[in-house]
Amino acid sequence: ELRGKVVVVDFWGTFCAPCLKQVPQLVALNKKYKDKGLEIIVLSMDDKQKDQKLVNDFIKKFSVSYTIAYPSRIVTDAFLKGSEDETGSPPIPQLFIFGKDGKLLDHLVGERPDKGIAYVEQIVAQQLGL
Repeated sequence: ELRGKVVVVDFWGTFCAPCLKQVPQLVALNKKYKDKGLEIIVLSMDDKQKDQKLVNDFIKKFSVSYTIAYPSRIVTDAFLKGSEDETGSPPIPQLFIFGKDGKLLDHLVGERPDKGIAYVEQIVAQQLGL
């Protein structure tokens, strides 16, 4: 289902201010490029049992139309292992951009003014040939 698409994977949480700040931009990016071959998958670091209502409220508030899922420990380790900060936890947001060939194009950690959603959009548009 993802073959031939540009895929953006974003690790975030409702407790993360920089994560929430980029949501409207991700929603706009998804709206603009979804039908052209972009797939956005957001993996929530929230506690699925405790925070499900928060996540659902968030989805409604921002009219999120991309996939939001809870990653397994295996997926979290595969993506985030080695990026732990001084607290021993991986910082979020962490955003991974994969090309249509499935290769990792970039990995953004934390709030990066120099490499924000406008930068992500440049890569997406280039990969989609737009």
